[in-house]
Amino acid sequence: EIADTFCYLGSTIFSTISLDEINTRIGKAATTFGRLTKRAWKNKRLDIKTQVKIYEACVLSTLLYGSETWTLSSKQEKRLNTFHIRCLRRILGITWHDKVTNVEVLAQTNLQSMPSILCTRRLRWLGHVIRMDDNRIPKQLLYGELAQGKRPRGRPKLRYKDTCKASLTKCDIDFNTLEEKAENRATWKTAVREGAALLENDIRNKQTEMRQRRKERVSDTGYRLTSLVCAYCERSCASNIGRISHERY
Repeated sequence: EIADTFCYLGSTIFSTISLDEINTRIGKAATTFGRLTKRAWKNKRLDIKTQVKIYEACVLSTLLYGSETWTLSSKQEKRLNTFHIRCLRRILGITWHDKVTNVEVLAQTNLQSMPSILCTRRLRWLGHVIRMDDNRIPKQLLYGELAQGKRPRGRPKLRYKDTCKASLTKCDIDFNTLEEKAENRATWKTAVREGAALLENDIRNKQTEMRQRRKERVSDTGYRLTSLVCAYCERSCASNIGRISHERY
């Protein structure tokens, strides 16, 4: 039987090259998160640290199953990070009324953002493949090249090698010394952990700078001088409908 999509070993295989499995993984992770609402997230006997460990073991592992071999675009990474932050806010009981940034949410849960997690998992798997024997199929696919054929016109499809090179650049790992470091498991694990921490620090600094610039732009446009002020907390609003929506809560 010929099928365009089927499930194999927990992963959904598609006939197209595009990674449509993101929707499936988010759906399964959301189902798992919802089933644990009463037992874990609303259980007053469990502290935040224990709830975060449950989230990592059950929800995050379901969401990122097979992510070591994904070739994601920035839009797909953003979707995964949005789901990740939304789940953490539900666990902490934080809503948009509290005005808590994503950086503060990650700091309270002691977790990294999704780009850092994906880079860590991808590079850990890359080091494992490099340490394999030469007759193993994953290593042959990683270093193999097509003897015939050519790419079609237009932008080429994103390869796994391209994604790994981008992750190495983000984590400040030299590509020329990749195989030498990966041969030692402990050295490679330390390099990946330090690189992921550096990437996470850069991401949080950029988010903080963007938020600061956005607040400065709002201040420069004169919203503070308008008459659209909340009657309860004296917050200035950009539009009348925004003020009405804000006063409802």
